[in-house]
Amino acid sequence: MRANGPTVKSGSPPSGHDRFGLVPRLREGSAPRAAITPSLPSPYHFIPDYPYFMLPSKRLFVGVELPASCKTTLHSLDPHLSGLRWLPAEQFHLTLSFLGNVDSPAEDQLREAFQKVRVPPFFLPVYGLGVFSVRGQPSIVWAGVGKGHPHLFTLHRRIQDAIFRAGLEPDLKPFHPHITVGRAKGISQQALQPFIRRFAEADLGLFEVKGFALYSSVLSPVGAIHYLEMRQDF
Repeated sequence: MRANGPTVKSGSPPSGHDRFGLVPRLREGSAPRAAITPSLPSPYHFIPDYPYFMLPSKRLFVGVELPASCKTTLHSLDPHLSGLRWLPAEQFHLTLSFLGNVDSPAEDQLREAFQKVRVPPFFLPVYGLGVFSVRGQPSIVWAGVGKGHPHLFTLHRRIQDAIFRAGLEPDLKPFHPHITVGRAKGISQQALQPFIRRFAEADLGLFEVKGFALYSSVLSPVGAIHYLEMRQDF
């Protein structure tokens, strides 16, 4: 007796959602198996015996890693205000360039280009908290890095050049270096300002920048989850 449910003939291309490699290909006459949902921490899930799938793409960005001491300090500042989601310590970083979705061949070229990026190591202060607003409403709470070291801006420029050499379009928005520590939704300026004023000129640490990292970002119901894809020392 033929099992209930769809079957796919051997060698035929997948259709519907299974073209993403999330549903195993059914052999002729076999009973259908339950769909497989990708599970964290791996952002990609492919079936080993599944011959047809879309090339995976990753949502990539480049950033500077923070030492554990800085992450701990920033995480301890969480004011636990309603409407302000403080990020987990492991998510703290300084973004250099956001690339968006990048497929595997382009990622390989990107990695090769990044291996040639060099600047002398330098120190960055973590100084003060501030807020970015959208149409008058708080959106992002950030920690500053002072005026930024000249080598930081050189690093940013060389990262952009490497992205261009890899055949991708760099992020052309003005570079305002900062560390995102919280995301605001539904909290007013009036409710947030006392906390921001308290730490507006706070000395929150100093760290040495000895390289940069390539991250992937996976969107989830609890916010973006970041994965370290590549670390490049100077």
